[in-house]
Amino acid sequence: MPPRFFRLALLVIGVVFTFCLSLVVMMQLIPTPRRSVDYMIIGGAATFAAMAVLFLLLVTTWYKLPTGIVRRRVVETPAEPSS
Repeated sequence: MPPRFFRLALLVIGVVFTFCLSLVVMMQLIPTPRRSVDYMIIGGAATFAAMAVLFLLLVTTWYKLPTGIVRRRVVETPAEPSS
């Protein structure tokens, strides 16, 4: 299998794991008589955490350029006149 598939699989697994982990943590933090608003907050926080991990993984692995984000300009030096 190509390495691109493994990168994509790692990305998907990381996002799903982060989503599930943040769901479990938030369910433990919010007290048990939960209302529908509490579930919305839990889902929103889990989605935010998963999208943050997705963004960080994409920036650090997928779109990483060999020269970095900013490329330096090549300064052309004028040729000296030969006599």
